[in-house]
Order: sequence, then C-alpha cells, then structure tokens
Amino acid sequence: MGIGNEPFMKPSGDGARLVLEVEDFDVAITHLKSRHLPFAMEPFDMPACQAAIITDPDGNKLGIHRRND
Repeated sequence: MGIGNEPFMKPSGDGARLVLEVEDFDVAITHLKSRHLPFAMEPFDMPACQAAIITDPDGNKLGIHRRND
C-alpha cells in the first residue's frame, strides 16, 4: 500500500495534499526542522516507506517520503 492510499492523504476541505519522494529522508527532515516548519505528522515508518507531513503557510498538507530499499 502506498502513502496515497492512507486516510490522512485523502482529499478534504482542509486544502491540497501532495507527497514528494526525497532522495535522503533524514537530510530532508533535518533541513525542514532547521527551518522550523510545522509538522502535521512527525516522521513515521510505514511498511513501504518513511514519511512525514508538513503544513505550508496556507494550511496545505505536504508530505515527503522515501521508499524502503
């Protein structure tokens, strides 16, 4: 099951949802945290990937993930 099938990524009245794959998940998380971006969901593990959800200034949820090798 991919991240797009998860309930927290379903379209809703809360705004747009987008998930981007990153090359190095840990580096991306460190970068986002150093910029003090708000996390809607802190980094977490799923069977197929590692993921996190941040909130942009307009309240949209933006995800990053890295598929497990």
